Amino acid sequence: MPREHFRSIILRQYVIVNIFATVTSFCKKFEDKVEKTQTEEIAHLQELKDREKLLREALATAESQEDIQTYMTQLLANALEVRNTVSDRRYSDVILAAQKIIKKQYMSEDISLNTVAAEVGMSASYFSTIFSREMNQTFVEYLTEIRMNKAKELLTCSSLKTAEIAFETGYRDPHYFSSLFKKTQGCTPKEYRASRKG
Repeated sequence: MPREHFRSIILRQYVIVNIFATVTSFCKKFEDKVEKTQTEEIAHLQELKDREKLLREALATAESQEDIQTYMTQLLANALEVRNTVSDRRYSDVILAAQKIIKKQYMSEDISLNTVAAEVGMSASYFSTIFSREMNQTFVEYLTEIRMNKAKELLTCSSLKTAEIAFETGYRDPHYFSSLFKKTQGCTPKEYRASRKG
């Protein structure tokens, strides 16, 4: 907007009120998602509401493009902070739900990125991105880690055969299980069991 337009008090007030209303509407949708126990999100929302008091001051004192820019920068920064904090919380909840599903169903050969994504209500591609970002490992890497940990537990604490342990941890092909175990653990299941007994 040309600088000379800001000579009009009415226009300055219109710009401020309009953007403030837009930002407030943007943030209002997050209020229902914030639980009373989530103090960080509440603090950000309260800070945004407190800016309503500053609106009157901004309307009265914004005499230049720089004044309006300073006010709007503060307003938008706070709104984005609200969005990012609530979004991070939502992703955290999704990851926790996914972890519970994986730990409960890891022994099923049918468990996959697609099935878990569907259970947490996300598309497979988006879930894959969020999971990798939040966990610092892919879905397959995490599932494999859960399965290998269970396999090591069974190798140490049971007399089950390798093929039976493979089945118990979601692998229907004992040879593939043994190969994957050696690749991830640095030894075969038989060698691992012997080292635990030794």
